[in-house]
Amino acid sequence: MFHTIATFRSRSSRCFVAACALGAALLMVRPAAAQTFSTVLSSNLFQPTAVAVSPLNRYIISDTANNRIVEFNPDSSAFVVLAGSEEAGARDGIGSEAAFRSPQGLVTVPEGIIVADTGNNLIRLVTYQGAVVTIAGDLALAHEADELAGNPQNGGLVNGPALSARFRNPSALAADGRRIYIADSGNRAIRLLDLDTGLVSTLVASGLVQPTGLAAGQNGDLYISDAGTHSIKRLRGGQLQLVAGRDNVFDSGLRNGASANALFRSPRSIYYREAKDELVVVDSGNALLRVIQNVSSPDARVDTVANSGTAGYLSPVG
Repeated sequence: MFHTIATFRSRSSRCFVAACALGAALLMVRPAAAQTFSTVLSSNLFQPTAVAVSPLNRYIISDTANNRIVEFNPDSSAFVVLAGSEEAGARDGIGSEAAFRSPQGLVTVPEGIIVADTGNNLIRLVTYQGAVVTIAGDLALAHEADELAGNPQNGGLVNGPALSARFRNPSALAADGRRIYIADSGNRAIRLLDLDTGLVSTLVASGLVQPTGLAAGQNGDLYISDAGTHSIKRLRGGQLQLVAGRDNVFDSGLRNGASANALFRSPRSIYYREAKDELVVVDSGNALLRVIQNVSSPDARVDTVANSGTAGYLSPVG
């Protein structure tokens, strides 16, 4: 198992990658220049699954198997735990007083970092000072299960006021202003948390098998990686559309070219690059980094941009 955060620089992007036993996960893309590959953090983490960049250019990491949210300062190389501890649980609080259970997806908002607390079926907010508060889902039931050393019994699919809403293994997050999109993986659904109204609703309730990645695109588009059908989909105007892949649980592989003919194998994290209308895809099952060019148009094409297709650490590119 690989516990590392790595950096790949190309002419137009910098991808922070959390490598683990199942392959590489793309977590953030930002402008950069030369082509190099380097490790910026190689210890203290256990199955990191997501990264977000704070307004102060700190890397916020969901340290999933350690049940923590951690911060890495690339300027000073300082590594600190913002919230949580290695002990799984369900508690709000400050720093190590708070508890998570296998946190995954992250997205930043002015107030702090929103976290998909996957094992607790909760959505949490972590301020940049490390204070944790539950903003969606039933914390009391999750905590009750924690006290009994059992599994949280607060899973389900319930809309309405955020603290009364229920999720089942929420994983990935994306934001469009004050609208927080949630890949509710256990329910095979896409949910919406409106931070202004405090209400949760369901945007997609069918047509997905295992949604694992989200990315907000242009003009209100929402891109979804459906690892269960080895495909990339798009929510546009309330309609779920196939972008790339075959949308079939038995039809996976590795093929570039026109998006209608392309094949993936368990794609997971995705990131939309608005400047070039590209969707970067971590093709986890193929251990590859792929890109869908002109993704918002009918002429979308798929290409491979990084790695050799062999599981393990990413190798230098360029």
